[in-house]
Amino acid sequence: MTPKKQCKRCGTEFTYKNITAKFCSHKCRQAAYERRLKERRLENENSRRKSQQCSPLSNNIPKIKEKTLIRQISMNEEMLRQYMVVATMIGMYLAIELRKKFR
Repeated sequence: MTPKKQCKRCGTEFTYKNITAKFCSHKCRQAAYERRLKERRLENENSRRKSQQCSPLSNNIPKIKEKTLIRQISMNEEMLRQYMVVATMIGMYLAIELRKKFR
């Protein structure tokens, strides 16, 4: 008995050499690939169009100036550094306390 599968593109039964085979021929595999590419392009185009269509509220939001944005990012980085230092200190304290308990 020869192993057979059904082609995912054209539906014909074919004998496969590899268990992961999905298509009966290179032609079907290539056609399925091109179809997936076309679908992805359409999805990307549709999502791009949707993002270009701004709601009336978003048009009223003022643009943040580049300098302000950079300042906010650097402030957030500094806060993150401070949190990391505090977390490290708390971790060290807990480790010391655990050592004391189990001595």
